[in-house]
Parts: sequence; structure tokens; C-alpha cells
Amino acid sequence: GLNSPFCWYPEGSVDPGSAIVGSSNFTLAGFTGNTELNVRVTGDAEMEALKNWFNSLWGDSADITQDFLAELNRSWPLAETPPYHVYLKALYELYGDEVTGALPAPPPPREPKLANFQLDAVSRALRMIDLHGGCFIGDVVGLGKSY
Repeated sequence: GLNSPFCWYPEGSVDPGSAIVGSSNFTLAGFTGNTELNVRVTGDAEMEALKNWFNSLWGDSADITQDFLAELNRSWPLAETPPYHVYLKALYELYGDEVTGALPAPPPPREPKLANFQLDAVSRALRMIDLHGGCFIGDVVGLGKSY
């Protein structure tokens, strides 16, 4: 059965299980620069001590459910947000710098004449080359990548 909301094992289980206890965080700093330590805990005595420690902390915790729900209800995700607005926000997060900054002018037109979406792709590629010294082009069929 459940021993606490997060530390549990099947009823009647003889295996005390195992756990990983550590400080690692899933951030760029956590993966690259921080000194992190994680330890696998196994065995009856160790798992019992870990379970008791967790249950003690859980017992001393404060219920923030109502405060959290009130804050969530005040936030924008629960408002009537049309899917199209979410789509626009995603586009802005991906390409906002291209919208707010001036795109480099594409080279003078050559034969064959490029369509608007092709000119946009050329401008984006030139911007990436300018910013990063190069780019990979992976775009829609018909862009002219192999031209």
C-alpha cells in the first residue's frame, strides 16, 4: 500500500526497493558546471531510514493547494486563450528576434525567381550565418535546397 504520497511499494513486497537521492537539477548549469552528487540507496535499513526521513518532512509540510490554485486561476494559462494565440506565442518565442530585428537583405535575385517563402528562408539563413558563422538548412520541400 501507500506509505506516503511519494514513497511507496507494493503491499506484501519483500524487496525494500531502492532510491536515488541527490542534488542534481535539470538546468544547463546542473548538466555542465555544477558539482552534483547522486547516490543510490538500497537495503532494508537504508530504505527504512529514507522512508522515515521523507515521511517526517511530509508530515511537517504546509498545504499550499488553495494558494496554488488561486494563483493558477489568476494566471494566463487558464484564461480563455484561443489555440491560435498559443500558436502565435510559440512562433514569437522561436522567431521573435527575426520579427523584432531587421533581416539581412537577400542577395540580388537570380534565375529562377524566388518565391516569398524562399526569400524568407534565404534571409533567415543569412541571419544565422551572420550571427553564428554558419547554418544548416532543413526546410520544406520546394525551398530549392538542392539548387
